[in-house]
Amino acid sequence: MNFIETVTKYLPNKVDKVFKADSKTAVLEQGEKWIDVSFAETGYVKIANVLMDGLADYKTLNGSRDVAPDYAHYAGQNGSGARDGFHVGAAGVEWEIFKLQWKRGKEFQVDYIEDEEAAGVLMANLMTEFIRTKVVPEVDAVRFAEMYSKTSATLGNRASLGANLTDANVLAVMNAGFQWLTENEVPSEEQVIFISPRVMTFIRNSEKLTKFLTQTDYRSESGVTFKLQAYEDRPLIEVPSSRFLTEVRLTDNGYVAAADASVIDLMIVSKKAIAPIRKLEYNKIFKPGEVHGFYGYVADFLFYHGVVIPKNKVPGIYTVVASNAVAASTVSRLLLPLMAKGTVSGTTVMTEFYTRPSGLFGEVVVSETAGAIGTQVVTISNGRPVYAEGYTAIAKKIPFTPSANALHFSLVDASGKIIAVSGEISLTGVIA
Repeated sequence: MNFIETVTKYLPNKVDKVFKADSKTAVLEQGEKWIDVSFAETGYVKIANVLMDGLADYKTLNGSRDVAPDYAHYAGQNGSGARDGFHVGAAGVEWEIFKLQWKRGKEFQVDYIEDEEAAGVLMANLMTEFIRTKVVPEVDAVRFAEMYSKTSATLGNRASLGANLTDANVLAVMNAGFQWLTENEVPSEEQVIFISPRVMTFIRNSEKLTKFLTQTDYRSESGVTFKLQAYEDRPLIEVPSSRFLTEVRLTDNGYVAAADASVIDLMIVSKKAIAPIRKLEYNKIFKPGEVHGFYGYVADFLFYHGVVIPKNKVPGIYTVVASNAVAASTVSRLLLPLMAKGTVSGTTVMTEFYTRPSGLFGEVVVSETAGAIGTQVVTISNGRPVYAEGYTAIAKKIPFTPSANALHFSLVDASGKIIAVSGEISLTGVIA
């Protein structure tokens, strides 16, 4: 089918477009012109280091006829004749081969659909949505966590904000960040502010702080100019908490917050402090019958990404952490806002559920004890799921009988692992 060749051919451009539109860290991709991502070695890129000599004295004609020969640019290198006064230096480019830290991939299998036109629509949208909702958030989260790891209170570029925000403490951490970067030779026009939703909401609601918000023109590397909100003329980019974490763990189904991770409240970064790299290594869509053992469409996606933060650029990062806002309370959440009485006395039905981040896919299970992200609660036996003791699978609008009022709900992916949890939910007043 023509759509297969089209998707395969144009997917690299689609990746670039989606990243530019949806990635919060795309603004930091300023060093791409120094990075050769077309380097043929799998999983590697080449990074250019520009090398050059430093300044030397300019020798004037008067009294300079006896200077060393490396000052002579024109005639008279034997100590007599005219000289131009410039010391001859050297400049060049040294290419460093860098191994990308993360190699990530996925194969999607889609059962054969008789209407091939419908299959084309499905496969084309599958890859686009996969990049937008899965690839981009993971890459953003890894980049922020990696930048956070380069900061510390001892070094002086890490601070914290408590639960109760005030005009004074928000201003204090902002100004401390600006001072830190200025003292480390980072001009204000190179600084970008990334901010959490809770701090951004506070600023919008503060009469004192709102006056610092303006609109600024931002020019991308490709030459496109667009409007961004700014704080004291620095671009201000709001980041969902699910991507703005101190530490993430990569899994077989995307990423999750590490057990002791916190949400980052504020990060001020020099655009030159980090070289974020991404590389679509391989993508291929197979037609039905081309993959042995499966009759349907198969889509393979192999993607490398990495982060380079030179040691001398670490002072270009300043981070403020929500010290008492544990990430587990904000991300990888299963939201169950809609419960109702079942048609049978003593039963309850789940009418809808949502997730944060949105779009997580899986099956809901319920237990009297709390589930943990990454825990295996399902095994497959004879092609059927077998849940661990204490867990019961439920479906929307299917009545279930809880044995306790306070229950814990978890979302389980296709491999049987918990990827989102609800916390404790009381069903008092809902059970018929």
